[in-house]
Amino acid sequence: MTALCYRALGDRKRSKGILENVLNKIGPDDPWRANPMQVMAWLIQDEGKLADSEKLLRQALILYKKTENSDTLIVGALADLGEIVGILGRIQESSKLFEESLAILSKYVGQYDRQEARVLLKYSELLMHQKNYDVAMKLLDRADDKVSRYGHYYDLLWQIELAKAILFLQQGHITNSFTKLRSVLRIRKHLGLSNVMLAQHVMARYA
Repeated sequence: MTALCYRALGDRKRSKGILENVLNKIGPDDPWRANPMQVMAWLIQDEGKLADSEKLLRQALILYKKTENSDTLIVGALADLGEIVGILGRIQESSKLFEESLAILSKYVGQYDRQEARVLLKYSELLMHQKNYDVAMKLLDRADDKVSRYGHYYDLLWQIELAKAILFLQQGHITNSFTKLRSVLRIRKHLGLSNVMLAQHVMARYA
């Protein structure tokens, strides 16, 4: 958890150091090892080392599947893997990973709305890159509904709004894009988040 905090602050070196220390103290067959491995995969993805990140996520999935009541953990790892595989250009495989993740969540209707919204967001980004704008927007609307139903998950809501802004921009709907961008800035201001970090986020996820 400390490593996640440092990653959010942009101190990836310290975050990585913490994770390396943790991993050195956990046996290779300990199922809990999957948790720091997944966070390490995010850090490695931040560095652009997608093949290495994919390898770590696949290892984490094996360990998660050895753990009882781990469906929600598996769901998250499948979505992360789907994102990376999609960036690497294996679109069909990526779609299957997202669909597998959503299929697991379908067994828990209403219980893990935030988790489902996260998967839908990542899936929509894949479709945006494929110029499948209509389906991508439907997924984003579903994600929006999930995080708004019982109260706002603002940390995820601004990312959904940003994806919609990018999607509208891709379609040439400039006014709608700016409306969504203003919404992003308003939510981030409410959370006390930096606009410099926003620019880094856009570059990392959409460039």
